[in-house]
Amino acid sequence: MSKLQEMTRNVATPKEIDLERRCIEKAEQHGWLVRKMAYVGRRNAPDRWFFKAGRVVAVEFKRRGETPNPTQAKEHDALRGHGVNVRWIDNYEEFCTLLGL
Repeated sequence: MSKLQEMTRNVATPKEIDLERRCIEKAEQHGWLVRKMAYVGRRNAPDRWFFKAGRVVAVEFKRRGETPNPTQAKEHDALRGHGVNVRWIDNYEEFCTLLGL
């Protein structure tokens, strides 16, 4: 990607952290408990974990159009293999639908 393309992308596409913050605020307004978890001695934990009424959803936030890298996808698959609802989200509307907001 050229420098100009990268600069244009940065202006046109909200940063991952901006999406994450907006989603966290919305979830908390609707009574979800939100946690950021880090693995000790491991990498690729989903960005945030959302808890409400016995429901647990792990979310990896990405810029619009981006997907988890191969090692993140492998970790997500491992969690899913143990019954965890893991999703990657690249837009606000999809997040709201996921949590029923």
